[in-house]
Amino acid sequence: TRFRMNHTKLNSHMAAKKLLDSPLCTNCNMNIAEGIHHFLLICPGYSQQRQKLRSSLSNLGVVNPTIKDLLGGSDLDPQAKSKITHLVSRFISETGRVRDL
Repeated sequence: TRFRMNHTKLNSHMAAKKLLDSPLCTNCNMNIAEGIHHFLLICPGYSQQRQKLRSSLSNLGVVNPTIKDLLGGSDLDPQAKSKITHLVSRFISETGRVRDL
């Protein structure tokens, strides 16, 4: 829900609220803001967890997931959306970032 509302404790959001000095991701060397898209789809610091997520998504027929897919806004059937929500929750848990989000 926090991801859908764009209200997380990722660095980009915390910096926008003046609670952090920098929006940059501290989990990689990409020199890019740590927003939802970066966290879920790009950050190399979570590549192992993301590979597991992508493999599970592929089994559901979602080969190139988008933020829309991952946050429940796709045109997939409700059962698939529920499974994706579970997989994303597992990804977040496996990254160790639950408290930060």
